[in-house]
Amino acid sequence: MLLCRLTHRVAFVALVSIGGASACSASGDATNPGQSSVATTATGTVTSGSGGAASSGGNGGTGGAASTTTSSGQGGQGGAATQPKPECTDPSQCKLVNDCCACASVSAAVKPPKCGIDACLIATCESLGEIAPEAACSAGRCTMFDCDATKVMCKKATPNCPAGQVPLVEGECWGGCVPIQQCSNIDDCAKCNLETQVCVTEVFKGGPKRHCVDVAPGCNGKPSCECMGQSVCTEPFDTCSNDNGAIICGCTKC
Repeated sequence: MLLCRLTHRVAFVALVSIGGASACSASGDATNPGQSSVATTATGTVTSGSGGAASSGGNGGTGGAASTTTSSGQGGQGGAATQPKPECTDPSQCKLVNDCCACASVSAAVKPPKCGIDACLIATCESLGEIAPEAACSAGRCTMFDCDATKVMCKKATPNCPAGQVPLVEGECWGGCVPIQQCSNIDDCAKCNLETQVCVTEVFKGGPKRHCVDVAPGCNGKPSCECMGQSVCTEPFDTCSNDNGAIICGCTKC
């Protein structure tokens, strides 16, 4: 606890991606089993489950397996026996955690751990530069940060973030470092850790928007529409395409 308070006093609060819990955090309880991600600050941990893996895939048509890029309708993503459920399909299914220990968007079905610090000079989201924090849902995952570096116009140096993190963008300038899975939009798929993540691109009139999503266990390290398309291409996106290890969600109605 002493270490947590000292860390907070130097006003450096960072979120780290999947990793061990801090000594001053408690374990959260998800109501559904399945893939999970952990957002951890210097003083606490927030666990976000991505839903169980027991849903049945559809029996629709299959994409052309012989081509580099394959497409299927939403019903045709059920090539695998089972696919994980999306963590969310609407922002209302996500909630904001913003206290002295953490700044994260998590599933509303997840009980976040207690912070252990009752009072602080500034909440974690605000210390990162997030002026109006709000939970969002992107690619079937609870997210919250804009991480599109192309929007930055200020002369402030780009923050040097730890592995698995990128700087958020607040207005036209940089904010603090956050786990890339918590980004509602990134500017470059190359920023994803392609050993454990897949870049999901949502294509629509206002897009594209890119997201780094943890690869579903059932994909065996090879993400595709057939093993996780239903988990990431949620309404209004109704088509899924495989593109050299990436996933593209299309919207015929947008």
